[in-house]
Amino acid sequence: MLSKALLRGLGYKVIHSIGKGSHGEVVLAKSWKYPENVAIKIVDKKVAPPDFVSKFLPQELSVIKTIEHPNIIKVHKIHEISDRLVFIVMELAVKTLEQKIGLCRLPNDEAKVLFSQLASAVNYLHERDIVHRDLKCPNVLLTAEDTVKLSDFSFSGYYKGLSKTFVCSPAYAAPEVLNLIPYDPKKSDVWSLGVTLNCMVTGSIPFNNEDMSSFLSSQRAPIHFPFHIILDKQCRDLITDMLKYNPLDRPSISEVANHPWLQSRKQEQISLLKTVYLVGQSASVYLQ
Repeated sequence: MLSKALLRGLGYKVIHSIGKGSHGEVVLAKSWKYPENVAIKIVDKKVAPPDFVSKFLPQELSVIKTIEHPNIIKVHKIHEISDRLVFIVMELAVKTLEQKIGLCRLPNDEAKVLFSQLASAVNYLHERDIVHRDLKCPNVLLTAEDTVKLSDFSFSGYYKGLSKTFVCSPAYAAPEVLNLIPYDPKKSDVWSLGVTLNCMVTGSIPFNNEDMSSFLSSQRAPIHFPFHIILDKQCRDLITDMLKYNPLDRPSISEVANHPWLQSRKQEQISLLKTVYLVGQSASVYLQ
């Protein structure tokens, strides 16, 4: 395989494939350059869709070269080989959020911790007028320590106004995107986060996905949470706000990140730190 031979020449040994998609393949590799194994995204411009190669790939490379955040996947190196191959060398995660959720759901407290990290990453992007446009559970990676790492910037780009580029994963897409209406990509990102959070705490997509017509109709309806799942009222309110049909009624990502449900986690952390400090003070006096 040409890409494996070229990677070997660049100092990487491919171990096995992690996954394939329409835009390329991700492989697990090791290299003397890095202390730990890495993930390498391989894009073959001769095989990938022409629109992706001409428009989206340049935007993706432009974005990932400039961003750095503890909850965004770290890109170690980008190798562009002639006019054909692109190798994006990244830190390695152990699983996706989708895999962690599985067929169940996450406890409220755990969902709060992970979603807070995800909101922080998206807030960082939006502050720089960068939009992701494909936020979903499979694109949220987790390290062995369960630290969130947002990944896959294939459809990302810089936007300040409305977008007329309709790219999405339908189950997570805002209604204005699915209806091909020029849209605010930051508000559509917020919608996708709302679907993601709903999946985290209920284990399922909040809309009827039997067919596209039913799906679009259910997006207009009020959000109903499973009666057998106990959720914090603040969590339900946050999801409901993010999934407002009219994008003008949705909160900004800054408002999401500062929502009382997520802020309560910070207060809990502060209380814990105060408790630890007091215990430490007491212990030090005792030892003296």
